[in-house]
Amino acid sequence: MKKSAHLVRLGLLLVVGGLLYLNHEHGIFRAVTLYYQDQLAQTCQAEYTELLRKIRNESQFSQYADQLQTHTQSCGRLLGSMKAMEQLPQSTKEYLLDRVGTSWKKISQQNGVEMRRIMAMKGGEALLFPERFPSVSEELLAQPAQPDLDYYRQSAQPIIASAQRLMDYYNGSGEEQDIAHQLIQRVIAADQQYAPAYVALARYVLATTNTMGRRYRNNGLERGKALIDKAMALDGNLAAAYSLLGHWHIQRFDFSAAQSALDRARTLDANDPWVEVNQGRLYEKQLPNDAAVYND
Repeated sequence: MKKSAHLVRLGLLLVVGGLLYLNHEHGIFRAVTLYYQDQLAQTCQAEYTELLRKIRNESQFSQYADQLQTHTQSCGRLLGSMKAMEQLPQSTKEYLLDRVGTSWKKISQQNGVEMRRIMAMKGGEALLFPERFPSVSEELLAQPAQPDLDYYRQSAQPIIASAQRLMDYYNGSGEEQDIAHQLIQRVIAADQQYAPAYVALARYVLATTNTMGRRYRNNGLERGKALIDKAMALDGNLAAAYSLLGHWHIQRFDFSAAQSALDRARTLDANDPWVEVNQGRLYEKQLPNDAAVYND
């Protein structure tokens, strides 16, 4: 009996030790917690999209306003798991993001379609984003709402961050690009001196004018550069501007200038993930390649 008890204890110690090792090396405990948090967030977001689908015209706004607001608050408390996954060890992070990324893309695309449909209705923006307006009254919902520029001025940072996330996940393509563009334009209308808004607008221009390979329609490459220059003139220490400048130089196959821009961006903000993304693109493009950049 004593021998069996010792073996059981030894087995338990080995199991616990193995789990602690895995947690130390791969962040397993944190990863499991974040995965289940992400599943709850996906479910909440899918339910929110279903609520949006039920709204067919402006007359239903007041019927669903409270439910949408409640769902928005609930989902907001659950979001952030994907960003937290970025802090996990590399192998664990890649595994989890691969597991959740596809389903999030589908949910977000469906959500974007419904949000764009409702925003096209009179008072639709006030229904979806009541915090942007002084109040969401019946009168406001019954007529086209004017954005509260004070709100956009005071909340420029989180609004631009939201627009950037839309473009981060899907490279500015699809329904979400229109929502991102609207957000960026309103921030600029509220504060023409807010440099990050011009970086976001440059990303939008570069993403939406790129047609195939290195081809850009409507002089998109140069328009994007002008916006980057505008941002840097307003704030010469903006890491995001240098990171995007590095991407711009990569598109021009000016690898030396691209590396200088990325080095500067990394000095200003070593935690900006897009610096490393663009660094990887630079390494890739430095392989033998005879492609060219075109402005159509």
